[in-house]
Amino acid sequence: MKTNTKDRRAALRGMAGFAAGIAAVPAALSAGAARAAGQPGEGGRDGAVRATPFQGLRLRYDSALPFDEVLARLHRQLGEKPVDVHRIGQENADAAAFDRALQPHIGPTGFMLFAVFDHGGWMNKYGIARRELRLVFGNPLIAIGMLRYDLDAGLFVPVELLLTAGADERGCSVMYVQPSSLMNVGANAPLLAAAAALDDKVRALALAVTA
Repeated sequence: MKTNTKDRRAALRGMAGFAAGIAAVPAALSAGAARAAGQPGEGGRDGAVRATPFQGLRLRYDSALPFDEVLARLHRQLGEKPVDVHRIGQENADAAAFDRALQPHIGPTGFMLFAVFDHGGWMNKYGIARRELRLVFGNPLIAIGMLRYDLDAGLFVPVELLLTAGADERGCSVMYVQPSSLMNVGANAPLLAAAAALDDKVRALALAVTA
């Protein structure tokens, strides 16, 4: 099929327009984010949305140990049952009493268990036959060392850990996001020092259960 000069010119203009549109996408996204940051909150309430980019560091520890063995080790480190910190807080009127009430729940690496989510218990209904647990753990006596310097750190404590069985139940993996990488959004030296100490404790836990 022959294409005349007019058709070729029209096609070239269309391609040029398409390329210009693609090139403009990043700038449009940035401009959209900037506009969103200056818009009032939903529901007519005043208050701008502030966007703070950050980059988390995800760490994965692969282990030849069976899933059940690593889970048993986690329970030895964190406890068998979740601790109700809210109840303990209500039952103890001051910091000293609260500290004393927490001590029996603190494991060898300095943490206690707060919650367990069994993803494997429902994923199999969708054809994913893998065991996977998400554990939430921490220690209020460690968390306060960060919260006193930045209340926003409360978004990232307690810590979360993912225990996933390997294919055909061969080994498993432990994965988490390094706490300091989530909190490193500004020049706050005391916060980052406390977060780095938390990094060390979580790393010790991961090594204790996977090595």
